[in-house]
Amino acid sequence: MRIMVVDDETPIKDYIAACIRGLGGDYVLTASVSRSTLALERLQHEQIDVVLTDITMPRMNGLELLSQIKLQWPEVEVVMLTCHDDFDYVRTAMQSGAADYILKSEITPELLRRLLERLGKNREKVSRQGDKLHAEQYLCRVLEDEKVDMLPEEELQLYGLPRNGGCFALMFKYDKAVLDELAHHSANWVGWQLLFSYHNHRIALLAGTRTTNSEREQREQMIALYNGLQALTDSRIGLSELHRGMSSAKRALFEAMTDMDGAFYRSPGATSIPPRTEPEENLQELFIMRNNAVVSIHAHNTNELQRQMDTIFAFARAQCVSVPRLRRLLIFVVNTVPDLALHPVVQQTEQAINDAEHLDELESALNTFVSSLNEGTQQYSANIQQAVDYIRAHFCENLSLQDAAQSVFLNNEYFSRRFKKEVGVNFSEYLLKLRLDEADHLLRQTDLRVGEIAERVGIGNVSYFSMVYKKQFGLTPNESRRKQH
Repeated sequence: MRIMVVDDETPIKDYIAACIRGLGGDYVLTASVSRSTLALERLQHEQIDVVLTDITMPRMNGLELLSQIKLQWPEVEVVMLTCHDDFDYVRTAMQSGAADYILKSEITPELLRRLLERLGKNREKVSRQGDKLHAEQYLCRVLEDEKVDMLPEEELQLYGLPRNGGCFALMFKYDKAVLDELAHHSANWVGWQLLFSYHNHRIALLAGTRTTNSEREQREQMIALYNGLQALTDSRIGLSELHRGMSSAKRALFEAMTDMDGAFYRSPGATSIPPRTEPEENLQELFIMRNNAVVSIHAHNTNELQRQMDTIFAFARAQCVSVPRLRRLLIFVVNTVPDLALHPVVQQTEQAINDAEHLDELESALNTFVSSLNEGTQQYSANIQQAVDYIRAHFCENLSLQDAAQSVFLNNEYFSRRFKKEVGVNFSEYLLKLRLDEADHLLRQTDLRVGEIAERVGIGNVSYFSMVYKKQFGLTPNESRRKQH
């Protein structure tokens, strides 16, 4: 195994290098450098299996180095060297693909030996499966594809997944104690297992069971494993049913995800399992509620928006809506706020939506959002508030700054300065944002041609419309429409 050490603290770097040299011929120290840029240069020209890197370094830190390594050399294992007070960095590193982390104060030759031995075993497994370990990306992709249910045998073979035996899945938020237990767990009833990262800092485990045990024995062993892991963490671990064949792997993963989401709705200690699937009519109802909320935002009606939020959360509670789906819906709604001056509120709310650990926290974040919008509508002077209302009512017309200024009996120059000072953006930016948000709404809700939509929102030039739409949303109008279907 070929190893490189990256640390700007020379005594630590030299100590780790000495420890590695003392481990014997199986471990070769190929480089010991003090800067991330030097590490990247060595990786360009040498085969390196493991990089031990400090997290906090000047210029390019360890997290940035990790990102570059995983982008260019994904097969290289990266271990983070850290101090006691670097927990936030550690969590980010593990979520970004680091193999492990070790505290500098605890480094010994024996600790390094155990770490490198474990990484070596992992690399042997990767080597045996070769390119087929793209299974992780494959499973993530099929989880997102609503058209896929059972996995074809030819695809299981292509991605190195067994075609025989039973399977089950676990899903949990990143937790080192749980990961360590799974790394050291061995049982003759588990034929194989695959750990991979999924959305929102989740870790998924897909495991196969041996057919030599009865189905009853396999289920008992699966639940015993689950109970042991759950005892290690305060976060809910999702557990699937036991399935007879690997073609049901997606179902198992979806069940584990749904079971994990159930903790979002139920009180601690409850054991009821939420519905395993979301009926199509549920999705249609959610779509209608989402659109009603967006319309109330555009209508500047915070009372109606609050009512729509209450309806969404009541429905989510009753139906145990998929938590990722609920988060995406709410983020979509808050991002339709047209007032650029309120974008800090939008960003704070989006972060709160992603961080919420329970439905009550999520509902509180949205109630705060609605209150902020209500306060935001009162933040302008009387003249500017009247102008904003006028612009919202006429933005689809051939509206000019002079029209808006005249609506409140102010001269153009004074109105322009006051508008920029109070609203936070100039008149043309505000007008364009309103038009693009309405265009996005029409793209999602109607079958109108792109040219017709551009004309409806007051933008006569279709090419210009497509250009500014893509700048705002990251997709062309046609790409956005295809994505919705």
